[in-house]
Amino acid sequence: MTNRANLMSMQALRDAKAAMIEFIEEGKLAVMEAEADVQKTVFWLESDRLTHWQVQVRKCHAKVQQAKSDLYRAQMASRDERPSCVLERKMLARAQEAFDHAERKVKDTKRWIQTLQREAILFKAALASFGSLLELDLPNAVAHLERLMDHVEAYASLKAPDAPDAPAPPSDGEGGGS
Repeated sequence: MTNRANLMSMQALRDAKAAMIEFIEEGKLAVMEAEADVQKTVFWLESDRLTHWQVQVRKCHAKVQQAKSDLYRAQMASRDERPSCVLERKMLARAQEAFDHAERKVKDTKRWIQTLQREAILFKAALASFGSLLELDLPNAVAHLERLMDHVEAYASLKAPDAPDAPAPPSDGEGGGS
């Protein structure tokens, strides 16, 4: 049995170390980008979309009020003739429909904000364990791999011991028998 290890390539260990370091760097970047995307989306819903639909509710409410006034004026303009006021009724119906739509969007947006905030907390918790892997576990693994590489290189640099001298053949003068 040989006392010597069969070392084929230190390059494989170097490549593994480089791949681990690259994975750590890319993983950290991916975590930061994912967190930023979640924050941007929450901000977009809270600031942009909610505000947009709240403004639309106010505008649509004003249009409903205007359409009601127009309908009332049309009805009063010719009381004696029993006007149909079809156009004014259609305008009021459209304005009311737009108002209802905008109100639904405000409610939906608020619901989505709550849902996204809840999911963001769960997502960040999941990212925390991955972040721990990237910040602690993998750097420790890289350090351990470096120590192993140092040991392997030190071992490989050792000179193989000389083979023990072969036993000397028996000399003619010794031993017995002639």
